[in-house]
Formats: sequence, C-alpha cells, structure tokens
Amino acid sequence: MEFSDDLLAALLSIVASVAFAGSSVFFFRGTRHAHNWVGILCSVLLGPPVFLVMALGTGEFGELGAVSGLFILFMASAGVLHFVVGRALYFGSIRAIGASRSSIAIGAVPFFSVLFAVLLLDETMSVAIALGGFLVLLGPLLISQGRASGNAAFPISPAQLRTGVLLGLGTSVLWGTSPVMISAGLDENDLPVAGGLVSYAAAGSALLVAFVVSPGAREKAAAPDRRGVLWYLLSAACVTVAQFLTFLALSLGSVTVVILLQQTSPIFVLLLTFLVSRHLEVPNATVIAGSIIVVTGAAIVVASS
Repeated sequence: MEFSDDLLAALLSIVASVAFAGSSVFFFRGTRHAHNWVGILCSVLLGPPVFLVMALGTGEFGELGAVSGLFILFMASAGVLHFVVGRALYFGSIRAIGASRSSIAIGAVPFFSVLFAVLLLDETMSVAIALGGFLVLLGPLLISQGRASGNAAFPISPAQLRTGVLLGLGTSVLWGTSPVMISAGLDENDLPVAGGLVSYAAAGSALLVAFVVSPGAREKAAAPDRRGVLWYLLSAACVTVAQFLTFLALSLGSVTVVILLQQTSPIFVLLLTFLVSRHLEVPNATVIAGSIIVVTGAAIVVASS
C-alpha cells in the first residue's frame, strides 16, 4: 500500500507529537532525581551529531561554505533562544508543576509565532487568529487559577503553580520567536537541515560556555543520580527524534498541517503521564479542560494562518 506525501506527512507529525510529549513526561521523571541542568545538557548536546548525520546525508553540509552571514546569524540566534534559553524555561516549568500543566502553559507558541510574524514580517492577523490566541492564553490562566494540588509525592503550592505557568508562557514567547527567525534565515538560503545543524551547534557552544563561566551551573550538574541521567537521556532521544520527524514531515506536506497536528501534544502528555508518572502527577479536571482549550485555540490559530 502506497501513502501519499500529505498522508505520510500527517502520520510523521502525529508520531513527532507523541515523541515531544514523551520528552516532556520523561524529563519530569528526571527532575525527581537530578537537576534541570543535567537534562538541558543531554537535550542540547545530543542534537548536533544527529543533525550532522542528516546534513551529510542530504548533501546540505557541503553547501554551508556558501551560505550568507545572515543565514548563520538567524539560525544561530534561533538555536540559542530556542534550545538553550527556551528549554531552560520550559524544563524549569516542568520541574515546578509537572509535564501535563507545562504542556498547557506552552500552548501559546503558535499564537506568538503569528503575532511576531505580524509585527516583524508585515503579515495580517484575522479575527479567527485573535480568537484562537485568546483560547491558548485562557488555558494557562485557567490552570494558574485552579487548585494547586499534585499529590503526596509531588505537592504543588500556589506560588509554585504561578511560577511554573509564567515559565511556560515565557517559553511560548521564545519558541514563538524562533520560527520567525528561522523563516528569515531560510529566505537567505533554503537549507533547513543545515540550518538545524547551525542552530544546534550554536546552542551547544553557548551551553558549554555557560558551564565554563558559571560555577553554579557546574555544581548543579555535578555527580548526578544515574536514574535522573537515564530519564534525561530518554527525554533527549525523544525530542531529537521529534525534531527529525518534523523536518521530514515539512519536506513532504504543508506547514499548516504539520503544525496543526503537533498541537495535539498536550493530549499525548496526559496519556503518557497516566502511564508513566501517575504516582507523581494526577491531572485533575482543570488540567484536562485547559488541555482541550489550548488544543482548540492552537488549531484555530494554525488553520487560520
């Protein structure tokens, strides 16, 4: 049986969404045993070798010598903002409030992507996009005002809940900015895999510099619990696979379909949380309602873009 390119892109997008969800859930398990910095190291440093192999396989690596300076600037900046600063905020959110709530808090990414495109690229915002944006912001607001429960193994205080939601919204702003920067870079040179390699290389370099100049970062990552490292490596493998599948999906189908299907990730986070972390994290009715609202709003934003 043969699959059309659009159908294959849709299937890859759904699998990528599951992988992104797995990354969040497994990272949360890692935070119970080792500091976030260990997870950030695993997540960022696994990307460059994978994208190097991809760039060599597609032939894009050989074209890096002829790209423009703006291509390098945009891709490197996007890499540092997305993979280092953005992930640091997101992983901090996961540590504070768990994977299921954090996945809702970052649901505003499509809205901020459209907003920055309107402000920086002279694109237009329709009423439907504004409505979708309202919904993706309503979801985090709903869980921030809800009951701060958790359970005995993972209690969540009201202050912890607010901090986690704010970190997630900060992640949305940064992750909403990076696609605009990547788009600007690809306008210079249409080399998406090579661009991913530049982004990951810049992120890895920035992270290593941070560890060299920051004794606090080295101290937090020193002698981690092996259980935490294993969960973090599993999380890093999932997010790297998800990024790879996303590139494949984008090469086969439309951007709108790929992004739309990946907004189902909060639903998969809820399912995987039940399977993997239900002894730590029990999503309540507020979290489930917030997930549905965010997925609906994101779908409206993407479908109307």
